[in-house]
Amino acid sequence: MLGACATQLPKPRQTVFFAFNYGDLVQPLPLLWFLCIAATTYAFRRKQWRSGFAFLFITCIFYAIGATPVPAKLITRLEASYYPADWDSIPSADAILILGGTINASPRDLTGFNLAREADRIITGFSLARQGKAKALVLGGSKYRITETARTEGEHVQHWFQSWGIADIPTYILPECTNTHDEALRTRNLVNEHNWASILLVTSGSHMLRAEATFRAAGIKVIPVACDFEGATVLDAGKGWNFVPQETGFYLMKLYIHEVVGWPYYRLRGWIKAPRKFIGWKKQQQRQ
Repeated sequence: MLGACATQLPKPRQTVFFAFNYGDLVQPLPLLWFLCIAATTYAFRRKQWRSGFAFLFITCIFYAIGATPVPAKLITRLEASYYPADWDSIPSADAILILGGTINASPRDLTGFNLAREADRIITGFSLARQGKAKALVLGGSKYRITETARTEGEHVQHWFQSWGIADIPTYILPECTNTHDEALRTRNLVNEHNWASILLVTSGSHMLRAEATFRAAGIKVIPVACDFEGATVLDAGKGWNFVPQETGFYLMKLYIHEVVGWPYYRLRGWIKAPRKFIGWKKQQQRQ
């Protein structure tokens, strides 16, 4: 088994209740929201109708993003087709590719980095390697230059993989990549060099749709293995509704907008060959 999850995974729960903690009231986002409410009230009391309705609109949008399940439900529109019905049924491939964006350079930390929210990609890739799902591990990501020495994400993750003895397979680091398209092109060079037939592509659920299309456009046969299901995690925990706006909703909305805008941009650049012009408007069906 990969991890401690059950073989048959449940669909996201839609439990709705207001999550509240007194400490939330003194966080930056709730304070800013209260300030918007105060500005709205002040404008209406002064009969400054235009300003009042403008502040009211901002207040409502602020609440909709930060305190309702709307962002989580939007993200699940991107994630849904990649929910794994059975982790054990993931087929073997020639290599496992972990896309970048998983760590932040931090020279003051013991490891030289700290984990980003997308670090589930690393754990999933390592778990696949331990299960013997592939004979090589490929690591993507960008380069950090905080001190005189610049290191890529892949170099940090490679050291982690080797020092912990995760699996006895060779690791390959992609040259510095600035986006998913770069990772696809650099991976294609490895595929051609080693005559790999297929790759297990590991990335976040919300990013997988664009990532898979990009790699297929580059001529690479990939088997998507998604993880880091941010939207489903919120809905499963019943944390969609909050008494005051929280940071999570804004983070999820940022992810959603990034993918929804990124898809037509990649199509415009010719990096995606899929016929679909837009994504994220309709919920995708779960793959069998």
